[in-house]
Amino acid sequence: MLHRSKQGGQGTPPVPPLDLTAYRLRAAVLLVDLKKAVATDLPKRLLELQALAGKLATLIGDLNSIGAPSTELEPLKKLLNELHRLLAKAHARETEAVAVWEKAEQVLQTFAGGVAAGQGASAERRVGFWK
Repeated sequence: MLHRSKQGGQGTPPVPPLDLTAYRLRAAVLLVDLKKAVATDLPKRLLELQALAGKLATLIGDLNSIGAPSTELEPLKKLLNELHRLLAKAHARETEAVAVWEKAEQVLQTFAGGVAAGQGASAERRVGFWK
């Protein structure tokens, strides 16, 4: 015997919002790593930013794979583009590197949200556990 839906064709139920907590924790770890880095000169700063670019690209790819909203992705993508522009220069200036570094801290802080504010160290331990 076939049963008909009692909803009367009201459509599909609303999709719950994506839980981005794990991704925000990863961003918090990137922020902690960036703040802990001892980049006292341009070559060291560029190396740290290059490492960040690789990790950020992976984070963006993972967010894309789960269908994260573009409002969440756009600031991260813009930051990655800025990192690539800076790192592609033959002779980057210290002031440019510092500006991109500060922008990275800001974007990661914003994406990480409250996770980075009080849970940076615990976020680092949790993410490190899964590596």
